[in-house]
Amino acid sequence: MPETANKLNDIVLSFINVLKSKGIIPEKVYLYGSQARGTSRPDSDINHTQRIKRNNG
Repeated sequence: MPETANKLNDIVLSFINVLKSKGIIPEKVYLYGSQARGTSRPDSDINHTQRIKRNNG
């Protein structure tokens, strides 16, 4: 998985852009696990969750 904070940031931003392209607007994205702690290994995944803005329309 990502070796640098910049690469991890690029991956998360790409994911957010995919959500936005589908009309899903995340209010917040939370990163947790080994990537967030800076203790990831080459086989580590990216753990995240997001808070989605609700469309009341």
